[in-house]
Amino acid sequence: MLFTITIQILLVKFGGKAVKTFPLDMNRNFICIGIGSLSLIWGLIVKTLPLKMFQCIKLDETPMEEEELSLPQALKKSETIRKGSTVKSNPKTSI
Repeated sequence: MLFTITIQILLVKFGGKAVKTFPLDMNRNFICIGIGSLSLIWGLIVKTLPLKMFQCIKLDETPMEEEELSLPQALKKSETIRKGSTVKSNPKTSI
């Protein structure tokens, strides 16, 4: 992890146009590292919570019905323009 932090600091400090960054001073680098490490700490806290706390959340795992499966195909058919159809515009409302 120390290697990753070092590489990230070097890329931000010296990357410039190649990695599209602007150099930060060390205080701002440490602020960014602190904010990023908060996500690691939050992930650890969530993983240590007992699963019983999440039993109130239920996901519907029933399989999709036939009409739900065919819905994307029906949408694709309705979006296509049929051969020979024309779209007329009103010249008075055109910009």
